[in-house]
Amino acid sequence: MNAENHNYHQLRHTFATNCIQNGFDVKTLSVVLGHKTVNITMDRYVHPDYTHE
Repeated sequence: MNAENHNYHQLRHTFATNCIQNGFDVKTLSVVLGHKTVNITMDRYVHPDYTHE
């Protein structure tokens, strides 16, 4: 994957998902992304990849 094929918004989603999959604290991630609530982070930005289970 290279950045030329993805826009900034897609990279934010990928970053958020990767953080959660690697055990990053969801409240801290929410602050890093500038969201007002954890629900915004989890509902809109984190896309679980069930192949890692």
